[in-house]
Amino acid sequence: MKVRLFHLAVLAAIATAGQAAAQEPGGDLERALADLNRGLVAPQGAANNVSANASSSLQFGGDIRVRNTWLNEIGAAATTSTPAVDGSPDRKNVDARMRMHAAFDVNEHASAFVQLIASENWGNATGAGPNAATNETSNLDTGSISQAWFSGKSIIFDEEEWTFGRRYYTLGSGRIIGTDDWDQNPSSYSGAWYSHPLYGWNLNLWMITDAFNLGGVNGRFGPVGDTDVFGAAVNYSTDAVEALGTINIKPYILRMTTQDAATGTKNWFGGQVTGAISAVDYDVELVWVDSDRQRDPEISSYTGWAVDLGIRLGEWIQDVPGNIDPRIEVGAAAADKAGVALDPVYHNTAGIFDLQNRSGRPGVWGGEADTYQGALALTPAAEWEARIAYIHFNDNDESNAFNTDAEEIDLSVSHTFHNEMALWLGWALVDVSGSDPNAYVVYATLGLPF
Repeated sequence: MKVRLFHLAVLAAIATAGQAAAQEPGGDLERALADLNRGLVAPQGAANNVSANASSSLQFGGDIRVRNTWLNEIGAAATTSTPAVDGSPDRKNVDARMRMHAAFDVNEHASAFVQLIASENWGNATGAGPNAATNETSNLDTGSISQAWFSGKSIIFDEEEWTFGRRYYTLGSGRIIGTDDWDQNPSSYSGAWYSHPLYGWNLNLWMITDAFNLGGVNGRFGPVGDTDVFGAAVNYSTDAVEALGTINIKPYILRMTTQDAATGTKNWFGGQVTGAISAVDYDVELVWVDSDRQRDPEISSYTGWAVDLGIRLGEWIQDVPGNIDPRIEVGAAAADKAGVALDPVYHNTAGIFDLQNRSGRPGVWGGEADTYQGALALTPAAEWEARIAYIHFNDNDESNAFNTDAEEIDLSVSHTFHNEMALWLGWALVDVSGSDPNAYVVYATLGLPF
């Protein structure tokens, strides 16, 4: 639900018009509304002595989320290569987050967006809760700007769009770079973005700099220096082969540069193909990485791949009620070594415990690791969704203290109530080789968009 100042203007204008009619015969609602609306549009201003018209509309919105966590944490033991439970069971960790944004439409070709975010954590501010797992070391953020950008359409060519400022951004699947909404303060990026339909090829170009990170000056892209990422991608869809349905092809190129001779450049050449054949949805992605940081082709070139399949059983099994909508999901992902992922979306890409992220391997391409998983999802009732999943994780990096296998079983359920509140409950049992007892995590999340 959006809060529109126009609605307030109408109510106030009715009252104002009533007063005007009593005091000045002939006064009308239109004049009162026009007078009142002058103070409700975005304020006029100037930048570099260039005057700007007031916005034609202004909308407020946002969301509030509260999350509670009970967990036994798995962490790398200090003196051995065997992960260990840290011995602090049943710890609570409560997170609260509020985001509020204002969207301005200057005219049909220009708009702006500003978002404020505030968050806090209590119960276990410095322990192994979600804030620590996402490198969020601060337990209180009383308010900051997470997004602030403006965009213009058809500045040079027809149908083009430019965006400048700081914003959330996810490239394709988010396995390399993306904004993870699970974080208390999701990653936002400063830069410039350009898009154009280009006769159905949908061209995108961008340049972004370090991700915002409360824990460091340089953000997550690089430990030192001035680091920027340049990228180009197209999103082309074709149904030339009728039996294969619509195929979405998304090739991309990334180049990361750091103004430091010791770190050099790094390039990603990849692509994602998505679509559906009959009742099977597929998502296949492959990327090759070339880095000159090591100056050795044998160790500076590596790959990552991922395959996800979703099978809609309801279209094959006739006796299943339509509201159940059973689905089987299977997936596998692997990377040759650390370095494929840059600042990826990680949560629940390989289990809700986020074992990879907690072991220093964010996302399914976070390191030299393999991930295999399968799940059954269904909707037992209206607005309810349930899911059970099995995940196998294997870290192949022998130099890593967390080199081991792990298995995880997840149960989760979500529901949207009539008042628009959204509930999500998740439980995970994690069995790490050589670790006893097993670890578990329980999440309870309640949110409300407004």
